[in-house]
Amino acid sequence: MKSFKHYITEWSDNLFKGWVNVKTRKIISNTSLTPYHVQMVMMDPKAFGISEKQIKSYLKDKVKGWGAEDDPAWIANEVESAYENLLSGKQDIDRVIEMMAMKKGWCRFAQSKSYMSVDGSGKLDNLRQACIILDQKHSIFSEGFPVGDLEVTLKYIVGTMNVKTKKMWDVRGSKIRRWLRRGGDPNRLPKETKRQDVTVARMSGRYPPGHDEWGPVKGRKLSKKYKAIHAHRMLSFKDFIVELASPYETNPYVKKALKKYDDPVKFLINIMHLVPKLPRMGKKNTLELIKVWNDNKSKKINAALVEQVLLERPAKFTSYLPGYETMMKTERGLENPSVAELTSFINNTKHKEVRIVLDARGHMRVWDANNSIHQEVVNGEGLNVDKLALGVLRLHEGGIWLIMLQNYGGRDKYAKKNKTLVELMKDKDNEVTNY
Repeated sequence: MKSFKHYITEWSDNLFKGWVNVKTRKIISNTSLTPYHVQMVMMDPKAFGISEKQIKSYLKDKVKGWGAEDDPAWIANEVESAYENLLSGKQDIDRVIEMMAMKKGWCRFAQSKSYMSVDGSGKLDNLRQACIILDQKHSIFSEGFPVGDLEVTLKYIVGTMNVKTKKMWDVRGSKIRRWLRRGGDPNRLPKETKRQDVTVARMSGRYPPGHDEWGPVKGRKLSKKYKAIHAHRMLSFKDFIVELASPYETNPYVKKALKKYDDPVKFLINIMHLVPKLPRMGKKNTLELIKVWNDNKSKKINAALVEQVLLERPAKFTSYLPGYETMMKTERGLENPSVAELTSFINNTKHKEVRIVLDARGHMRVWDANNSIHQEVVNGEGLNVDKLALGVLRLHEGGIWLIMLQNYGGRDKYAKKNKTLVELMKDKDNEVTNY
């Protein structure tokens, strides 16, 4: 068994210790047993963010706490003596002075071979950041003979004289790198998941289901995991693209949906769940599926009406006359439609006529003129009629538009800020009037 003197000599020969600041990333270190940690603080207290006055004030309270003498001269002499003992290294430990440095962002560390301890205050992440800084600058955890046993300790002070341990963690082996990478409680790190072997993954797609390069896997002494890998053939990229791009008319999933549903609405609603290889349902896909439905079913879908619903920007407006809140109703319309959207909407109104309101920015609301007058929508939507331009749009045969705008207060100019109305007014065949 090694003697204590021999053990200390061997430990100090492989020593790397000092202080690291997690705020400034500064490191103060040495590779010998002395100066001690507290001695390093005493030698240059300003570097640690504390002053000689603060240290002597603490030592004075400490000496008074002994209760031996009340003589100020004796107390002052003992304070100087304690200060010199700490500075010279005769006293090698003082946790309170170390805590003063820790409160300024410093962490105390000591490493010998594969063991390392890091002490600090505040949050656990402060200790983690201290380890990361040390690794970045001295490769403690990554090169040569990295640390395999890391002990991190959080400390706190009770009153003015008593430093206690809040919690201590012992992190070992591969957990050290994982903790530095992930953070959090070292005792609650998530389990590492092993990645599937690339060679095995590639092989599983080269042979028929249930086969590998040596033939059928059935009847052979193989692991369940290996058999599961080769149970199904993985589609090649070419096969996947062919299946994805197959026509809807011959797609087996579409055929199955056609047999399952007689209601076109249910067919369209559920088709995305039945056809997992379809791209995201959009206008083009929907119209193609409607064509397939109409070709195979007697109950037809109005493709033009569906296209209108897909194109337009629907909106709902509340409308009622003042004093008639009980007769409140919801008006279906459009907000800021394009010319195509407006044309599609007006073609489905009873008299091919819509009412509009415009604000100063050119924002336009549109609804069926047969359902509500301007005052109803203005009142229902809580709009200020004195800041609006009112109007009526009518579509005649041959695609000729009649645009009627109220010119009260010059508010008909609001139409020039709306792209759709500007486009309609530029057409010389259309008629623009004021009222």
